[in-house]
Amino acid sequence: MIIICCLNRKRQILRVIRLQLLLTTSIRRLNGFPVRLDIPLFLLALLLCLLGLAVQFSAGGEDSDQLIRQAVRIVVAVAIMLALSTVPIEVLRRFSPPFYLAAVGLVILVLTIGFTGRGAQRWLDLGGFRFQPSELLKLAIPMMIAYVLTTTFFKNNRNIAFLISGVLVLVPAFLVYLQPDLGTALLIIAVGASAIFFGGLSWRWVGISSFSLLALIPLVWPFLQDYQKTRVLTLFDPWSDPLGRGYHSIQSMIAIGSGGISGKGWLQGSQSQLDFLPERNTDFVFSVFAEEFGFVGG
Repeated sequence: MIIICCLNRKRQILRVIRLQLLLTTSIRRLNGFPVRLDIPLFLLALLLCLLGLAVQFSAGGEDSDQLIRQAVRIVVAVAIMLALSTVPIEVLRRFSPPFYLAAVGLVILVLTIGFTGRGAQRWLDLGGFRFQPSELLKLAIPMMIAYVLTTTFFKNNRNIAFLISGVLVLVPAFLVYLQPDLGTALLIIAVGASAIFFGGLSWRWVGISSFSLLALIPLVWPFLQDYQKTRVLTLFDPWSDPLGRGYHSIQSMIAIGSGGISGKGWLQGSQSQLDFLPERNTDFVFSVFAEEFGFVGG
């Protein structure tokens, strides 16, 4: 029985590997097709996807159906990426402002008629399909910042360009915070700040901006929701509530620490396989990876 289970597991993994290899081979055969790809970077991304599938298989309780669904999503995502890589840069640039405005408009729409779940109003219900518009901002904001920074007028007025870029980041981030979704709002700010930095923002302004944000923390703190304050405090001291708010963080630290230098081996993580680690196939999947592959792998 054990031998049969092992053979079935290997067959499922081989099916996924063949699917990835088929995709890679198809890309190599695109002779004359105007696909602009950084091949080494693309192959590294595929390698990360394969590694992610292996970890997902372990974290998901060796669910082969879940593994195949995830592999199909990767193939679809790569196909979309290849299609977008054929679009000229200037077309993407012209598309950036309407895309940004549409994303912000959808976030505003969420605040008025959005679906409410788990105490937050973050989704649009499209008839059996729930869509989170704030995810679009993670792409729309860098595109819009690139558009602003490459406009002729702003090339000669960099300070104004950076100021406008900051507004383009903070306005949608504030709208997302109102849902309330502090985590996504902070992520949007991080994405936007990275785009501005790579756009040529000097280290002096990076230091000034960082100091200003730190100075604003005491002013922003009273406006946070109680659960948001609890999450921040738990981040720095999870042992203050080891069986409640801090349980997830403590179990993840135990998982990472138990992996040691070289890890326990694939599918051999005790914290994840014995269900001590909550949300192991989503929020804490890195803990699963670190436990199985250790400090070297992590």
